[in-house]
Amino acid sequence: MKKRFDSYCGLYCGACEIMKINLTNNFIQAAKDRNEELENLVCDGCKSSQHCAECSKCDIRKCAQDKGMEFCSECASYPCKMLLRFKSNNKPHHSAIIANLEEIKNFGVEEWLIRQETRWACPKCNTPFSWYEKTCEECGESLFHCKKEQKEILLDELSKLPLFFAL
Repeated sequence: MKKRFDSYCGLYCGACEIMKINLTNNFIQAAKDRNEELENLVCDGCKSSQHCAECSKCDIRKCAQDKGMEFCSECASYPCKMLLRFKSNNKPHHSAIIANLEEIKNFGVEEWLIRQETRWACPKCNTPFSWYEKTCEECGESLFHCKKEQKEILLDELSKLPLFFAL
């Protein structure tokens, strides 16, 4: 089955550590490293029928499917509380979902996938990397990982807030 890298919420599955395991077929070592059962690591992407253990219980996917949506941004309730909570939880790679959904609306999913593939590839050697990798495993180049991206997103959001001064 072909892997799908787009998701309902705007995450790019191509930068997922679990997807990387699936693309490299490195299940045995990954299961040992993560102390995880092999079957919990098998995933073809959010919009497939095969999900890893963590993603199999995703309420956002279920909501979008129940409403017949391809992306959360198509919903009349967008951005809903569930999506905003997901964006702001303790996982930095979730912070970009609203920006990603807006990019999908503006440029289309195919263009967004091309941009994401470039975004999540080493700028020096073009080796794909996952959200939390800090250096390229191929060439050692420093990478703009999701924790750095999260800080930029937060600074951008703060810069758009109105300032109130008490005299």
